[in-house]
Amino acid sequence: MSTGIFFVAEHKTLAEALFRDLHERNVPARPYCISSTWNNTSRSEFSYLLSDIVHFVIVPPADPESDAWFSFLMGYATGREVGVTIFRPDGCARLPRLYEQGAEHTDQTALVQTVVDEYTVACHRALVDEARDEIIQRGFGVTDDAFASVVADGDIELVDLFLQLGMSADTTSSSGVPVLNLAVRGGHVPVVERLLEKNVDVNATSDDRGNTALVEAAGRGMTALTRLLVGAGAQPDIETKSGQTALMLAVAEGHLDDASVLLEAGADPDVQDKLGMSARKYAELFNHTTLSLDNVDSQDVASLSYSGHGAE
Repeated sequence: MSTGIFFVAEHKTLAEALFRDLHERNVPARPYCISSTWNNTSRSEFSYLLSDIVHFVIVPPADPESDAWFSFLMGYATGREVGVTIFRPDGCARLPRLYEQGAEHTDQTALVQTVVDEYTVACHRALVDEARDEIIQRGFGVTDDAFASVVADGDIELVDLFLQLGMSADTTSSSGVPVLNLAVRGGHVPVVERLLEKNVDVNATSDDRGNTALVEAAGRGMTALTRLLVGAGAQPDIETKSGQTALMLAVAEGHLDDASVLLEAGADPDVQDKLGMSARKYAELFNHTTLSLDNVDSQDVASLSYSGHGAE
């Protein structure tokens, strides 16, 4: 994708200055000096030359109404829905009334900023279109449930395509399960990391079980994910529908490494569920004598914080 700069020979200096400024702003630009023989170019050649142009910058001739190339480019841009910016520095003739409503600049700095903004939007739109086409080509719909499905499968490539499309990391399935929970249930660390990078709500609960992602991880003994989620700000004492916390489940299931991570993060061992049980009571019930529930040494905050570089 690039920006086309269209001008006649008398405006070559202006065009060169525009080209340099856009290049410095990392906007690919291509200069087109219009000569008297422009109308000898075939339609197919024009289409080829302009196929990847996402924005036209036109330095109009002295008499735009009498120069057919100007009208041709304006019409072409309208038909292809390509953005147009007119650069008309002091001294250039005014545009025909037909084109007065278009984007027009007399200041080069302002014009360059407009083109940079337009190019950024065009690049984003192209990425979205590319992602949509690839997702559909692979046989998926562009829906919340389709996104939930690829997350549950742990397909990081497709997950990235859905995120590129603009799908929210806080998406839930039709059954009300956040995609973060689905990624944790599948043990898909790379997918969890990607969702965390997108500022997902790490404390969202599922409609089916009332679980947070941290409860899902600790209850399954997924220590790496438990540590990752705690470092990303997951709250350890959020209760499920049955009143259980991540610590209770970790202790009850014998996942003592996860329990230690939760205790270091400040989990309360004395919160009670609806049966009156607490993590402390579960530890006594299952004789987990190696798990220290009192005087837990707090880990250094930096060692628990999420860095986005994976879990041990």
